[in-house]
Amino acid sequence: MRNFRSKIFVLMLVVMIVSTAFFGCRRAPRAGDESSLDLTFATVSGALYYYIVYVAKEKGWFADAGVNMRDINFTNGPVMVEALASDGWDFGISGIGGQLPAVITYDAVLITPINSDDGAQRLFVRNNSPILAAGTGHNILDSRIYGTAATWRGQRVICNPGAVLHYFLIRVLEGFDLSTDDIHFLSMDVATAGSAFRAGEGDVVAMTGSGGTMAMLADPNFTSVAEGPWLDTGLMGAAYANRNIMSNPDKIEAITRFMVVYYQTLDWVYNPANYREVIDMMMDFTDEMGIAMDRPSAEFYLNIDRFYGHREALEMMTTTAAGKNYSVMEDKIIGVLNFFIDSGSRQRGEAERFPGNVNTSVMQEVVRRLEARS
Repeated sequence: MRNFRSKIFVLMLVVMIVSTAFFGCRRAPRAGDESSLDLTFATVSGALYYYIVYVAKEKGWFADAGVNMRDINFTNGPVMVEALASDGWDFGISGIGGQLPAVITYDAVLITPINSDDGAQRLFVRNNSPILAAGTGHNILDSRIYGTAATWRGQRVICNPGAVLHYFLIRVLEGFDLSTDDIHFLSMDVATAGSAFRAGEGDVVAMTGSGGTMAMLADPNFTSVAEGPWLDTGLMGAAYANRNIMSNPDKIEAITRFMVVYYQTLDWVYNPANYREVIDMMMDFTDEMGIAMDRPSAEFYLNIDRFYGHREALEMMTTTAAGKNYSVMEDKIIGVLNFFIDSGSRQRGEAERFPGNVNTSVMQEVVRRLEARS
């Protein structure tokens, strides 16, 4: 009997040891998921690159990855980066209107290119506009642009200054051998530009996705006379970080996790099997952003810009531009910056200060994690 009890005791002891080891292994945290890390994320309301974040948040994928994210929305990039003066956010995505002051004025660090950022840019006129009546074929940059130098000169153009729409407008005018000195520039935020134009202000309005391009396209009273993709602007959305958090390993880890989720969400969004749910979520998103769309408009908006894959993005950051001593990504942005400088919108010498602000280490780790999971 004593021998039997001894055997039972030994057996129970073995089971306890094995169970402890087994369940201990199951409770062990996975690498990169040790704890929930805080991240304050900033972006432009209604932008397509923000929709990807919206989907990941709604699905709970950031929380699953251990990112406790607080997101802040701004009406445009320049306003967004002003918050860097008070360390208002850690990490953000915007168009070039935010990237330039972020790097030049606030010493932000470029983390990765995100997507092309000119698909939703449009210049609209009313249907009785002389620009529309003049027809196409007179702009040397693209024959599809409406108007002539004579019909554009003196027009009252509503546009957000210093942002991508400003650059787009400058490019259109350049094709007529004009500048903003030849028009009446009406400075207005994109959030109110559409409403003001509908109320009778201005002769031309510059619009983008976050400002209601889709609603304007659906309105029979207005006609688009110029489109961003026609001009091969080189504009892109990009992610960048507050310089003050770059020495904080928890913040860098949070950004890395964020970007891994971002690319995984991109794959989900553009998977045809999810298309119906994706469009439903797009309609909810634009409704929350105050730019509600019907279903055809939401489908159009989803495909209006092209996202860069994680490997393509890293190559843009690590490949040296032809004849330059900086990356392809920097070359694209500096090309736009030089145009702003030549037009008097930015200061001479800023192009020389721009290179050297790309950090590739985050994306290298993001690519490593993504490809390890594939």
